[in-house]
Amino acid sequence: ETLIMNGASIVPGNVLAVLKGRDVTLVLDMGDGMSWTLNGQSFTEEEFGDIDFSVEIKTGIIPDDIIRSLAGDRNTIQLSLAYDGAFGFTASLSLDLEEKNAGLYASLFAYDGQEEKLEFITSSEIGEDGCADFDFTHASDYAIVIDEAPFDGSAQQTETEEETQETELELEEDSSKEKAEFNRLTALILVA
Repeated sequence: ETLIMNGASIVPGNVLAVLKGRDVTLVLDMGDGMSWTLNGQSFTEEEFGDIDFSVEIKTGIIPDDIIRSLAGDRNTIQLSLAYDGAFGFTASLSLDLEEKNAGLYASLFAYDGQEEKLEFITSSEIGEDGCADFDFTHASDYAIVIDEAPFDGSAQQTETEEETQETELELEEDSSKEKAEFNRLTALILVA
């Protein structure tokens, strides 16, 4: 069942309680290419309060230096979920990240404001329609990093690994040149 929210964002707890334990899927169409999908079989809590499913995009809640240290020059989007805390179920958010990003990957990171760090959650391939889907069990602030491959935040390690491989290749080339020079000199000495 799809529920078009028409600007509303709060789902009453008694509606959520009806879904619990049932193989019923409810899609909350939030507009602007954004929707939440809930299935009653993922519900773990006995009771639910009202939940605000609104999502604010590009909030600037996460400090720029933290975003840059994680993502470098990669395209990022920040999300702030209105609700704060555990949902008590899995809610899948489908988000329009634009068709120009089709085939790329969107990697989701949760922001821990107390520790001032981003924690990798999951990656999702962006579909032909420009949408990516993410499963949430908890609501807070998030960053999405868009890249050509799934990105878990270890870019610095990847760059270091590439630099190490390049250095190793250069050393192997130097070693091969030295061996060739040694063999040439040995041959000259033996001939003389």
